[in-house]
Amino acid sequence: RNRVLNQRLKKSFENIELPELNVDNVGEAWEMALKIARKKRKLNSSVKIWDYKDLSQGNRSDPTSCFFWFVLRKRDVKELMPDFELQKYKLVCENMMSKSESCHEAHYAFARLCAKEGNYLKSLEFANKAFSISPNDQMYKVWLCVMKLMCAESRKDASEARDLCYEFINEGKRVIEIYWGLLELSQREVLTASVEIEPPEHYASCIKQLDSYFGYLAWSHLFIWTQDPLKQAKGENVLLELIDKVPDRPEAYLKLWHYYYYIRNDYLKANLVIEKAFLKLSGDNDQYSALFNIYYSKTLYRIKKFSNCFELLQLTYMKNPTFSVYLYHYGRLSIKSGDFKFLGSAIGALLECYRTCAEYRQGQVLFWLSKGYLLCKERVKAYNTMKSAVSILSKSLENYQYGKPYERKIMSKVSQLKESMRSMEKDMINIEILQKKLETEVSEDELLKYCSFISNFDPLEAEIWRAKIFWKLNRKQEAINLLYTCKSQSKILMKLFFMLTEYLLGQKKFQEAKSVSRELIQRCKDSIVPVQIWVKAHMYHARTLKKTQEVETAILVYKGLANVLPNLNLSEVNYTKALQLAASKQDLESAYENKQKFESYTELINISRERNKLSQNRRLITSTVIGESKTNFSEKNPKQNKKVALFSQTQSAAQNKFKTLSIETNLDDETDMTTPRPHSFFYLSAQKSDHSETGFSICYNYSFLLKIGKTCAEYSIKLQEGLEALNDYLCLQNYFGQLKPNSSSKATAEFWKGVLLSKLGKSQEAKYIFQSLSETPNLPQKLKEHLASYE
Repeated sequence: RNRVLNQRLKKSFENIELPELNVDNVGEAWEMALKIARKKRKLNSSVKIWDYKDLSQGNRSDPTSCFFWFVLRKRDVKELMPDFELQKYKLVCENMMSKSESCHEAHYAFARLCAKEGNYLKSLEFANKAFSISPNDQMYKVWLCVMKLMCAESRKDASEARDLCYEFINEGKRVIEIYWGLLELSQREVLTASVEIEPPEHYASCIKQLDSYFGYLAWSHLFIWTQDPLKQAKGENVLLELIDKVPDRPEAYLKLWHYYYYIRNDYLKANLVIEKAFLKLSGDNDQYSALFNIYYSKTLYRIKKFSNCFELLQLTYMKNPTFSVYLYHYGRLSIKSGDFKFLGSAIGALLECYRTCAEYRQGQVLFWLSKGYLLCKERVKAYNTMKSAVSILSKSLENYQYGKPYERKIMSKVSQLKESMRSMEKDMINIEILQKKLETEVSEDELLKYCSFISNFDPLEAEIWRAKIFWKLNRKQEAINLLYTCKSQSKILMKLFFMLTEYLLGQKKFQEAKSVSRELIQRCKDSIVPVQIWVKAHMYHARTLKKTQEVETAILVYKGLANVLPNLNLSEVNYTKALQLAASKQDLESAYENKQKFESYTELINISRERNKLSQNRRLITSTVIGESKTNFSEKNPKQNKKVALFSQTQSAAQNKFKTLSIETNLDDETDMTTPRPHSFFYLSAQKSDHSETGFSICYNYSFLLKIGKTCAEYSIKLQEGLEALNDYLCLQNYFGQLKPNSSSKATAEFWKGVLLSKLGKSQEAKYIFQSLSETPNLPQKLKEHLASYE
């Protein structure tokens, strides 16, 4: 009996040698074993264990491992993967699971994706399903154990998680992730240490036996976790030593940066650490490279190096356009900085981020977008954005589990938004009442009374509504005259210009509309105007050009919009890529012929890196199309040439692990009128920047391809080029439209493709397309009419 008892005790204390115990009472034997174990641990902890000679230089963590949970904050894990890819792969997994419930790979992959976006309970559910289908897969069981540990908030859940982990260990499978998870569970004190679970030091010793590097990392974690300054200093020294001895492993950098940035608030030291990691590892370590970029930009912001921070985020996004998180941080930090030169590009970046980001980020994006609109005095847009942000942020608290600090932060943001909304609520109610009354038969005096109320809130908004009232009362010329009078006061959304253009087109005053839209484009060169408004302005101008029978110029205007698309990692859209690389009007005109040069994807990427333009130049190319200049836009401005060269050099440096953030050059101080400049309203607060681009312009709006194809079909010109544009549009729609499908625009593109094929003499292909469309449900009425006429 005593022999069996001793065996069981030794099994429980597997890492500690126990003497033979000869006690009849089981309880006394257990207490004696605990006392001996505590003495042994105390003795071991006093021994100097920091002998770094046994560190393994080449042993890197497995990229399929879930160890990153223990290196990063919960909310930072989602940054390891682009939002777009996470959403796309979730759809793939859901599709696979719907076809086969026994597909354990799909359940496991879905569990990983849910965990990365912060939905741990859902991740645990699908990890359980994957393990139940394939119980012999060790990887599934490790993930299941870790998810159970992550979700263990109650004593019961913690006990179940501990038992599952020990079941795994007792099978002879000793894994670092399991021991580290138990270490953190012991730290949380949900279970009583040394009674219901071993103390954290025990698990750190177990990790040290498995891997020296992670063992030292675990001990540093324990020291830093305490409130004792001496122990924290000891943990800091351990991490510094790990970085020195093993500089090519990322975990120590991340732990030390977290300690300096969040615990010590020592941003200068944090900058030294992350800068070293950035230079050493950002190009090699794909798993953590996005986080190195984000952490570096956050640290640069904290030490007031705003220009370097913005430049870094711009360059990293240009290099990795699938990571919309760079747009989020660029927009957020630009608005926080108070540098109004970057406000337009910040709003544009946030709008673009919202278009492509995952659901868990949308509320945060809208929060900062509303701040940007308030800074620009766009109060109506700010209020509507706040309303959406409150709804999404409140919902995110229910769906995602990022921990109590994160929840407090979100609740604080919701409170801020509600407070701001309360201050505007009365005025917004007046606008809603006026909108409803305008739809009914109400006297002019009553309508204008509400305009006077709105005038106290936003004078320009009141003028917009006054023009709508005149238009409703059939005093259309008065409405147009009022808009002409007020358009010079337009804010960044340029509402009055767009409204005036619409009214002039409605009155068939096409030449006037063309002049107004041309003036609008001039206004949109201002870097305070978001790129989405710039794109919209060109769409309006192309409409007016078609009305004045300048169809080929309209097509060129549409083509110029490709310049604000990010680099597309798709080999099938060579026509669009040729448009992106256009540097002159001649390049745009010959894009269809030039696309043959870009059939090689590798060659295209190399050309793209060499000829990538600064974002301000992206907006300037259309100046050559609408008649402002007949020269190459880069030849037009020597100063811009130097900036292009600078960008090329900086991008080259970026490919060399970003060895430098800025390259000195002697740029002259002469101001060129073609360069987008900060709006005069913001000149007083604008500070001089180094090489970060105030007109940073990225927009995923590829609807210009549909416009090109439709225009070519309607006017029977450039038929083959129009077909190429529609093929690219449908390809991009299939790639991006999976997340936010737009069946009506896809059907429209298919219809005009059929028209082009018909005009090219390919009647059988056109007939097949028309027949497929006729069988498609819920087609727009206008498209049904077009289809009936062509059939």
